[in-house]
Amino acid sequence: MPSRPRGVKFAAMKHLAIVFAAIAASTPVLAASSDWHDAEGAQLRLVFDDIPDAQGMLRGALIVDLLPGWKTYWRDPGEAGVPPSLKTGGSSNAGDAVLHFPPPVRFTDADSTSTGYKQPVALAITMPVADPARGVSLKASVFLGVCKETCIPVQAEFELETNPDAGITETDVAMAFAALPEPAFAGFRLTAARLDGEDLVVAAELPDGTDEAELFVASENGWYLDTPKPETGADGTPRFRIPVIERPTNPAGGEIFYTLVFGTRAVGGTFNLP
Repeated sequence: MPSRPRGVKFAAMKHLAIVFAAIAASTPVLAASSDWHDAEGAQLRLVFDDIPDAQGMLRGALIVDLLPGWKTYWRDPGEAGVPPSLKTGGSSNAGDAVLHFPPPVRFTDADSTSTGYKQPVALAITMPVADPARGVSLKASVFLGVCKETCIPVQAEFELETNPDAGITETDVAMAFAALPEPAFAGFRLTAARLDGEDLVVAAELPDGTDEAELFVASENGWYLDTPKPETGADGTPRFRIPVIERPTNPAGGEIFYTLVFGTRAVGGTFNLP
């Protein structure tokens, strides 16, 4: 694969541009960073800040630098694709890492509709640190899918060391967190969910003047959900109808993760299953 500049060329989204302008003047020195992993259709690397926050969480980012025409996937890829995963077992002074996802888009092929990213993307990471005064020796395994005409599974192993004495924060990490959905709030969120035959119907609160919003949902407890469809309730309030493809043998409620998008604004949260 021809070498490319080692950086992420993020999609031209206004909120990212604003953040980048604000932090571009800061030092370009990298914090803890892995080597690049070359795969067909993409390059990957991990970057982390050197020091955890006040809650003992270390922030990082998984950089997925896609080639033009390639795509990768959200936490629920839809009808096709592989969701990204990150395992940090074997690391020193660190717990399990959690991936956080910016708002995705939907793309439709001849046979399926999937959810993910068509542009280079950075997935934010949080990871608990046992002793904030000590560095982290990270050993991480990443698995994800990248697709063009065909889909290719990518398995990558990364190692890096953080140095709390250096105290460096990483620009790519700041941008990854700035791109995340806002926490859902009154006036822009999902509320109660109920079953209606083979569908979930979820009430929504949307900003005034919002005619259309797009909803992305993901379950980690055995529920498989189809693409949500916006509709209006009998009382005129907005809601989404979500066909249930499959449910657990013994469903016991649980939470569904969601991202609700309107224009350039997005919020994220969870709602409880009935």
